[in-house]
Amino acid sequence: MLTHSITPNFKNPVMDLESKFKDFSAHNPHIYAIFCDKAIKIIESGKKPSAKTIVVEMRQDKKITTTSQKFGTKIDTDFIALYARAFNADYPKYRNPFATRKGNRVNNIFK
Repeated sequence: MLTHSITPNFKNPVMDLESKFKDFSAHNPHIYAIFCDKAIKIIESGKKPSAKTIVVEMRQDKKITTTSQKFGTKIDTDFIALYARAFNADYPKYRNPFATRKGNRVNNIFK
């Protein structure tokens, strides 16, 4: 017997993540700048960068923190693909060093 009503959740998970990412980035622009610096250093050393590796290293670096308690002290790993897409869009001279799935409508989230 059903004792409570179930209301379906029709939220768009891409939009929710995009909104969360935009809010995080507005409060922590230094995180994307550090991500880009690390990616460029890797690319210019002749290696292929991994967005996941960069974000994981940033999460482990105690000197890199977020500026708002609202988001906690760590970078959300759900943002990895969004950082990769933003970098690919912002730095076309590097010819899309981060592989991303096709068909996702999120391109440059900062624009």
